[in-house]
Amino acid sequence: MRFKEEFKLPGHAWLEFEIEPKGKGAIIRRTVEFDPKSMLGLVYWYGLLPIRGVMFEGMLNKIAQKAEEEYDQRVN
Repeated sequence: MRFKEEFKLPGHAWLEFEIEPKGKGAIIRRTVEFDPKSMLGLVYWYGLLPIRGVMFEGMLNKIAQKAEEEYDQRVN
């Protein structure tokens, strides 16, 4: 799945998820791309780098948790 940003940013952003089956589970990959419009875009991108890492890690953990809950409900 690939999402295009819907916010006003100093550039264009895309968020992509790939899911690859592995054994009884799956690997989820998240890719974020940003195409800055100006120097302000670069400052924005690198200025939020530490926060973005924490935010997206939490997002992936929540997705995995929900997927496991859904799986457990269907199996049980």
